[in-house]
Amino acid sequence: MNEAKGTGPEPGKRVLLTGGGTGGHVYPSLAIYDLLKRAGIAGEALYLGVRGRAEEQIVPRHGIPLKFVPSAPFAETSLFSKLLALLVVFRGALVAGVRILRFRPALVVASGGYVSAPVILAAFLLKPFLRLRIVVDEQNLVPGLLNKFASLFADVVLISFTETAYFIWNNRCVATGYPVRAEYLAHDVDRSAAKRRLGMPEDAFVLLVTGGSMGARSINRAVARLAPALSEHPQLLIVHGIGMAQGSSYDALADTSKQLSETLRSRFDPETLTASEGDRVFYRGYAYLDNLFDYQKAADLVISRSGAGSLAEILALGRASILIPKRGLPGDHQEMNAISVAERGAAEVFFERRDPETKEDVIRDDLLGRMIRKLVSSPERLAEFERDARSEAELDVGRKIVDTVRKVLDRRPIDFVPQVSEPRSVRIQRQFDSLVSYLDRTRRETSREAVLLRRFYGIKLEEWLRSPSFLTVNKGIKLIGALAKEEHYPFLCERFPTFEGYLKRNALLALAKAERYHRSFEDVIRRGLADGYYETRVAAIALYRTFARELRAPADIEARILVLMGRKREAWEVRAEAIKASALFLDEQAFLGAMTRFRAARNVRAREAVLEAISNGLREDAFEDITSVRVFVKRMLITTSEFKPHFLVRARYVRVVEQLERMR
Repeated sequence: MNEAKGTGPEPGKRVLLTGGGTGGHVYPSLAIYDLLKRAGIAGEALYLGVRGRAEEQIVPRHGIPLKFVPSAPFAETSLFSKLLALLVVFRGALVAGVRILRFRPALVVASGGYVSAPVILAAFLLKPFLRLRIVVDEQNLVPGLLNKFASLFADVVLISFTETAYFIWNNRCVATGYPVRAEYLAHDVDRSAAKRRLGMPEDAFVLLVTGGSMGARSINRAVARLAPALSEHPQLLIVHGIGMAQGSSYDALADTSKQLSETLRSRFDPETLTASEGDRVFYRGYAYLDNLFDYQKAADLVISRSGAGSLAEILALGRASILIPKRGLPGDHQEMNAISVAERGAAEVFFERRDPETKEDVIRDDLLGRMIRKLVSSPERLAEFERDARSEAELDVGRKIVDTVRKVLDRRPIDFVPQVSEPRSVRIQRQFDSLVSYLDRTRRETSREAVLLRRFYGIKLEEWLRSPSFLTVNKGIKLIGALAKEEHYPFLCERFPTFEGYLKRNALLALAKAERYHRSFEDVIRRGLADGYYETRVAAIALYRTFARELRAPADIEARILVLMGRKREAWEVRAEAIKASALFLDEQAFLGAMTRFRAARNVRAREAVLEAISNGLREDAFEDITSVRVFVKRMLITTSEFKPHFLVRARYVRVVEQLERMR
């Protein structure tokens, strides 16, 4: 047997390929097949896809027979839509089963997209009869739902990021990297030669823009709006892959031609999809870039989505790029892909946002234009991006994939990636409060990771604040505080009366993190002090303490704080916060007189609060007669009934005494 001799499988195995919807799902299957064929493992192939999608255009050009099966995405949120999709998937599994029985493959390779679900389900059910093996390729850092489902039936899952193993539903992952086609790994990346081959001037600065095989509406429209300004650069040539999307919701070619005709007017020729400035062509549009590889080689700067395939190709060629991840995908996986690459210095990232009126994903083209112009005029920065991109490229992917598939077909043991390593991004986001804490701590950091996460969650919070769900709005409120988003303070102040319970508390806590005082805070403090929820009253006093100087002693607020401090049935958390605040507006005699009742209080928290109030008052120069304060402190009861390995009252007492001693 092959297993005993270790000679590997016989050559010429039939391979069934699947995966589709976009080129990002089609090309990995084709690349893996090409690797297996050159290694002598694969023979005849059949591709199963969905009619009307990218595979219908791409696969026939590679000489592989293509057949179709029904399938549907689970992207819709309604239960009814999901049930309909499930029915289509089961019908697709029946069709796929018939095609598999006729083709009788030894290996099934699936690279994602919703077409994979019925094919893998059918392959798994036929596995006992055909003894076939199933390999799933997951390109993204965070897999989608259907690939998680498909992994349950796979013999092995090939992953591009080691951290992906954490999200996969089985424990049979091998980190191989992304399977780019062989030409991307060649050492010939001569940009000038590529420009000559494509009929471009060698001194042209080539800006390659592509939103994937189907196109990206937000990117296409941004390019159309930016084209007039970009045309002013004397050497800039925009090569634009517009996309093949057609339908009632969006026709990429028709919509982009219309937009360009409006912005460029007579300079744009809709027949040839070109635009000129005098004799110089500065824009070339294409419905689909058949020879994308050549254009990527010729590019000086690439604007692209951040699917794993696009990233792997850009890194392998060592090209500078601006990544515009598609928002709203499962697990925010394109954003996470882009952040992962950009934080290592290999790309810039520009995030989409949701337009609240049109409900479409949009791009701030003014900001994108500024980023493009900055990079076009910064050859040193572009060179840094190219160097860092090459250093991030996986160049040993082919060998890893071939070795793994050989073992799968031979039924030999495989060294799988352990799933115990939790990705750092997951550790931060696993509990939302951990994310908020991280963003709060790193608010002034200039590291790429901190800057990118602040930018990304700044956009997310805008979406969350518009949500009809109060739980989602609550997340946005917390982010306002963590990111110190001053432009959203009016939202918190105006909506404060309509908030319920902990939303009011969190709004006050968010405002307390503000870097400067706003006049609207005063009314929010008043409302918070009168609220029925004790944690809201605590947060209102905390906000007062933060901006006590700027508030200029509003008598009614201070009187209310004293009432809360003296109320016997008040929660001790509120009384303690009121004690701390009172040192900021009472003179030392009034303050010490008010504190007399708490000097020997049985509740430890009251005495801790008194000591903290004195400490804060000393720091703020709130006391004129330090001798009176010193005498008061020496009469404090510092014992505690709490059993703890250290005594908080005593520790605070020592700190206050040291402060007083320094003021002699």
